[in-house]
Amino acid sequence: MISQWRDPPTRDGLVWLQQFNEALASWLASGSKDAATFAQAVQSLQFLFERCPGYSPEVAQIALHTATIGRLLHADPQAVVDIARTGLDAATTSSLDRSVKALPTALLALALAEAYLASGQRFAGLDALRHAERELATIPDKQPMTLYACSRLKALKGELEELGLEAVRASQAFLEAADLARFILEDPQAEASFPVEWVRVMMDPVGDRPEQPWVDIFPLAVKDLGELYTRALFGLARTALDPAEALRAARQAVEKYGLPLLLDPGDLARMVTRFGSTFSFPEAQDFVNELMKKFAGRIEQKPEVPFSADNWLALILAALVRGYPQPEHTKETKKLISQIQESFEIPISAAAHAVALGYLLAYHYHRAGGKTNRMVLESRNDFLNSLVGLGELVGAQEFLIKVLLEEAVVITLKLVYEEWEKVRRNAPQDEPGPRTSLANLIDFLRQPRWRGIPYVAAPESLSESPALVGLLLLQDRLPIIHHALHARPETAVIVLQSFQDSTLFLGLAGDQPEILAALAGREYREAALNLARQAQEELEFAGLALGGVQDDGLRPAACEAFAALPASIQELIQKKSTLILAPDFRDAQDRVPFELMHDGQSYLSLKKVVARVASLSQVVQILTRFTDLNSEKRAVCAAIPEVEGYPELEYSRPEAAAVRRLLQLQGWDAPEISTKELLEERLLGLMEQASLLHLSAHGETTAGEEALLLPERQRLTTEDLLRRHFTQLPFIYLDTCFLGASRYLGGGVSRGMAFTLVETGAPAVIANLTPVVDENAATLALAFYRYAQAHPVGEALRRARMEVYADGRLPVYWGATVLAGDPLYVLPGAHPESPVHKPSEAIQALGDMLAVVTNLTKRDQKAWKKVYRAARKAYEHDPEDMPLQAGLLWVQSIAVLDEMEPADFWIDEEVEWITRLADELGYLPAMAIPRMYAADAALAEGDDEYTQMAIEDLLEILDPLSRKDEGWARVRLSYLGKLKKIQLASEGIERRYMGPEPDQETREGMDDIVDLLYAVDADQERAGEISQLRDLEETLEDIAWNAVVIGHPNRFEAPPEAATFCQELAQKLHMRNFLKAENRPYAATLLTGLLYHLWGMQHVAYLEPDLAAGQAGTLIQAVKDLNEHWSPPEGQPWFEIIRDFPNQVDRALALIESQTYDTVYDVLEPQIKRLAKTAKSILKKIRKNYPQSLAGCSAYIQGVLIEKNTFSPLDGSVPEDIGENLKQAYIDVSENAEVDFQGYLMPGFEYIRTRDLDDLDRWKYGLGDSP
Repeated sequence: MISQWRDPPTRDGLVWLQQFNEALASWLASGSKDAATFAQAVQSLQFLFERCPGYSPEVAQIALHTATIGRLLHADPQAVVDIARTGLDAATTSSLDRSVKALPTALLALALAEAYLASGQRFAGLDALRHAERELATIPDKQPMTLYACSRLKALKGELEELGLEAVRASQAFLEAADLARFILEDPQAEASFPVEWVRVMMDPVGDRPEQPWVDIFPLAVKDLGELYTRALFGLARTALDPAEALRAARQAVEKYGLPLLLDPGDLARMVTRFGSTFSFPEAQDFVNELMKKFAGRIEQKPEVPFSADNWLALILAALVRGYPQPEHTKETKKLISQIQESFEIPISAAAHAVALGYLLAYHYHRAGGKTNRMVLESRNDFLNSLVGLGELVGAQEFLIKVLLEEAVVITLKLVYEEWEKVRRNAPQDEPGPRTSLANLIDFLRQPRWRGIPYVAAPESLSESPALVGLLLLQDRLPIIHHALHARPETAVIVLQSFQDSTLFLGLAGDQPEILAALAGREYREAALNLARQAQEELEFAGLALGGVQDDGLRPAACEAFAALPASIQELIQKKSTLILAPDFRDAQDRVPFELMHDGQSYLSLKKVVARVASLSQVVQILTRFTDLNSEKRAVCAAIPEVEGYPELEYSRPEAAAVRRLLQLQGWDAPEISTKELLEERLLGLMEQASLLHLSAHGETTAGEEALLLPERQRLTTEDLLRRHFTQLPFIYLDTCFLGASRYLGGGVSRGMAFTLVETGAPAVIANLTPVVDENAATLALAFYRYAQAHPVGEALRRARMEVYADGRLPVYWGATVLAGDPLYVLPGAHPESPVHKPSEAIQALGDMLAVVTNLTKRDQKAWKKVYRAARKAYEHDPEDMPLQAGLLWVQSIAVLDEMEPADFWIDEEVEWITRLADELGYLPAMAIPRMYAADAALAEGDDEYTQMAIEDLLEILDPLSRKDEGWARVRLSYLGKLKKIQLASEGIERRYMGPEPDQETREGMDDIVDLLYAVDADQERAGEISQLRDLEETLEDIAWNAVVIGHPNRFEAPPEAATFCQELAQKLHMRNFLKAENRPYAATLLTGLLYHLWGMQHVAYLEPDLAAGQAGTLIQAVKDLNEHWSPPEGQPWFEIIRDFPNQVDRALALIESQTYDTVYDVLEPQIKRLAKTAKSILKKIRKNYPQSLAGCSAYIQGVLIEKNTFSPLDGSVPEDIGENLKQAYIDVSENAEVDFQGYLMPGFEYIRTRDLDDLDRWKYGLGDSP
């Protein structure tokens, strides 16, 4: 428990400390199972900090102590997040020297990262690690405790990277973590001093009995270090290319230190799958048995995760079985399989069930030598049915679960394909079951998110669920693509799927009676990858030579690769002018330059439009889209020719300038963007406002990352894109090296700049698979934009290739420049020479129907019926159009929502089908409507947590919708206001009605106004940057910024809280030499008066970065004034006017406090009013005679009234009334504060006031065209 550490302690502080101690004691007494009492402890600590900021050092230490206990005892991760963030805020406020608080602050940031890891918030966890890293970088000497913190940082980085399937980065981090921990454990001096340091930093044994021995908890420190070492080794065993050494070291570590408390059963399952290549079977089985015995003793204490407590046995045993299909182990594996089957008799989570069945399928399949037998087929059926039960995967472990399922999915995909082929040979018409499964399994390996398979075969009760019927129709993607291609006779879609020894090709075209399917053997894969290698070598060795066809060394490999394609696919390619390829990322097929295959007459990309897509779902979106994209002609054309460590790109600036001039001549708003403007946040903001981005720069790919290299050593990575929510993205041309390629991470997750941009909203992206030659790349880009004015982007790129090829450029200079996304996308304002494909009659009817049905401003039943009948007629004319049929079923389903009660809505499975059907249709208004019902139902139920999730889900759809439709913009504002109200209430901020209680109608009107204000603020917050505390306070600007930001929203709103905070602030400024010692008696008071006013000017719902920057500048002006005119102020005429005011306040309060209860109220109000009148008179004199000193004097006078108001309701009704009167006096005196503080405000806000609006501001706020 925490004792009273303040000297002297405050009454309020003791109250909050007592509440904290009682709640924490209750939680510990419950065996750490009573989450409510831990939450109460966290809340008490938050109140201690906010009500008594003078306790900041203690709050930071208590937070670290409690977060450590919470980590070891599996407290609720969100509660640990709250307590760690409170501790970090307190550490920022604390005036302790940075050298003292750097290590505890770093450990708090690590506790925050660990809590984020536990709740699956990977990006937030990585951000917390960066904070810790910056703190640790300020510590010059690396003592054992610092090394421990560095080891924890690396181990957490490994686990967070593993959560994102970044195995290369994860294994490197785990290796560094293990090395650091091992050094402490093996160095005698470090090992001896570590427990003492650990206890000192983690527990800070300061209190009533400083001599109390702490030796009894030294073993806890040693165990914590040992567990850290073991966790790092386990992580290395899961992620390293060769984990044998890590596994053996992990086994030794487990024997010495025990099984890590925070180890997850899924971690063990993933590790056990790797035993086959590193351990003999008996050795592996022994180790697994040891792990399970150690794990069994505390499994019930594990928090609920997708791998729940009763699932771990099946997972680990099945993983072990999977590793050993060898015949000599038949007896052992049969025993293990029997145990697995027994574990299935216990209720088991869908995820664990599917993973275990997948491992068993892999075992039987490999045992049969890759052939089909009864056991393989039974296992396949069991596994496929388990995927249906799995449903939608969400949460922290989603990617990791998909990785565990991947091998079984590939096996099942091959078996389903074989079944589908048999069905097609024996039946005149396909059975939808195998075909639908085939499409879903293909996309499982190509999409990061898993939405689940509704059913393998249609259920019997479909008549009761039109939405489910529609969803099943749209899951059958192959015939949808095939049918859509009827309207595009020039286009073919080719899907590649690699198996262990062959590659499956699916070819679809509208003029074919059926889907082509053909297998290519190893020779195709070898020829394709050889073409990729040859293209790379040609670029490396050809230099800048400009050769014609006779100098083309690539042609033999290009011809060989084309000849290795199945004959039916070759024939299909020859017939079509547009090819949409869906390569297999798992087999690096996306790195193969299909565009450079040669059919004996020409390279394919010279006579074919070639585009690449990630999945079948994306093909469907391209072929059936009936919504418009961004039509504004805004372009960003920029160059970053110079970055550290790379040669200058000589042609990049001229290229960007030429593209910009060309677009300007075509009527584009294409301002000149300087290189220094292209920092990460700035570039992302420009991307969201533009409709075209052309960037000539350096790109980089490594084994663990791909990045666009920016000025000032910044990098824009795929993860920077994925962590951000975009309402729209432009067409993008990346004239850089390598960024057209991708890395396959597993479980359907790939990382590549071009495909990630398409995934996050870009209609199409042009990028390069290989290095580029500067001059050739510029020539190709300019040709592309000339043709793009009259052609879709795919055809424009083809014609540009033709032009540079005719100019004598080698194929390697243009053939590896590829298009990802929609080849038929037309740039805004372009006028194609030939008509671009229009939607089919069925798709047009579907779009018209959905537009009317989802029209919020005009709910016309007659119009509904009219468009519905028109859609029905179109469907009767074209009954094979599945999207139209599904749209009709969705409209039927909407009536169901109107009949539901809110209590039934969010638990009804039909609602899920309606929402998912709308998502498959891809029409934003239809996607929004069922989510609106869900949000309204959650609001009616009063479940704030679910309501926040429902509204956030809805806003993901409303954000892009609101950019195009005012009606949806109003809907969005409404839900933003409701969400902000809930968020503020969760922070303890609720509305108060001043004056007489309003009637119901007036209250509702006032609520509507406040909701609107909340919505406007929330809209700004969602669209702009968030004002956040800076991790390190290295400059006066950092300290001023944090002082402004930490008060938002409504923190330190009571006068004693504000005064105590400013005392800490002044102390910090003096210690850092930003304030002179001579102004010490006055600094805290003046800063209190100013900062209290600045905090009061902030919007409760959102603190705009510009406002925060201006207020920080205002605070800096006050610091300058203190140093120039208050160091000391004695002797200056203006100070003589205000000098005695603090004494006058003391005398008045002494008089009031000397009264009895019977007489105090006779004196109280007159005395306080007299003080207010005196203060106003003083400021009037200053205003008249010394206006240049008015800002500081006004802040000082107001600060005195705040500082002297130390009266608490805890002291009784009279002190409470004194405090209220003093507060009213402050309000009266501060009524002219905005004018009085102009001497600080004007220079403080000078940059904000005088800066010119740039192009991003102009676009964001719709302020006209480029000058």
